[in-house]
Amino acid sequence: MIVPGPPWQTTAAASETGGAIGGNTGVNKYTGRLDAQALQAGRWQVGALQATEMAGTPEAMALEASFVRALASARDVVLQDGLLVLKNGEQVLLRLEPMRLR
Repeated sequence: MIVPGPPWQTTAAASETGGAIGGNTGVNKYTGRLDAQALQAGRWQVGALQATEMAGTPEAMALEASFVRALASARDVVLQDGLLVLKNGEQVLLRLEPMRLR
């Protein structure tokens, strides 16, 4: 089955005792653990991400790989102009906008 590329969806939920992250990469669904205490301190720490193994076009799979790599390698998180910005030092890796529910 070939699944088209983006849009991506990311959901993060955190409490004082733990957190989770999950969403859609445009091809596959993913899930993982999010360190809630680190998040409160402005640090982004996710555990190993698990994902479904659907196939997509080569372009969609390349975008997915970049997206997942950015999620996993980000170390800092800030709210900036209504966006959740994932960074590694000063390098911006992802800008995530809130999903509007209808």
